Amino acid sequence: MAKIYLAPDDEITSVIEKLKNAEGVSAVLVVPKNATLMQSGINVRLIKKKAIELGKTLGIVTRDSVSRHLASQVGLAVYATVEDVPNRDNV
Repeated sequence: MAKIYLAPDDEITSVIEKLKNAEGVSAVLVVPKNATLMQSGINVRLIKKKAIELGKTLGIVTRDSVSRHLASQVGLAVYATVEDVPNRDNV
């Protein structure tokens, strides 16, 4: 499973590009607290839609409560830490 580490100011286009380039059929976005990208439900839905188009299962790792809430609302797997992510090639 690919772990994609995001910067607090990453734009949606760069996240989608990272997701496209990720190897394997599953990925997890490691999102820092207060990342601007994850403060919008529209962005979260777009990222999920792109993951589906790419045939990837996607999860989110973050301790930010807003990001966790938005991700779970759109049906993404949500984890508090990277260690919580199952160690296999699906999330």
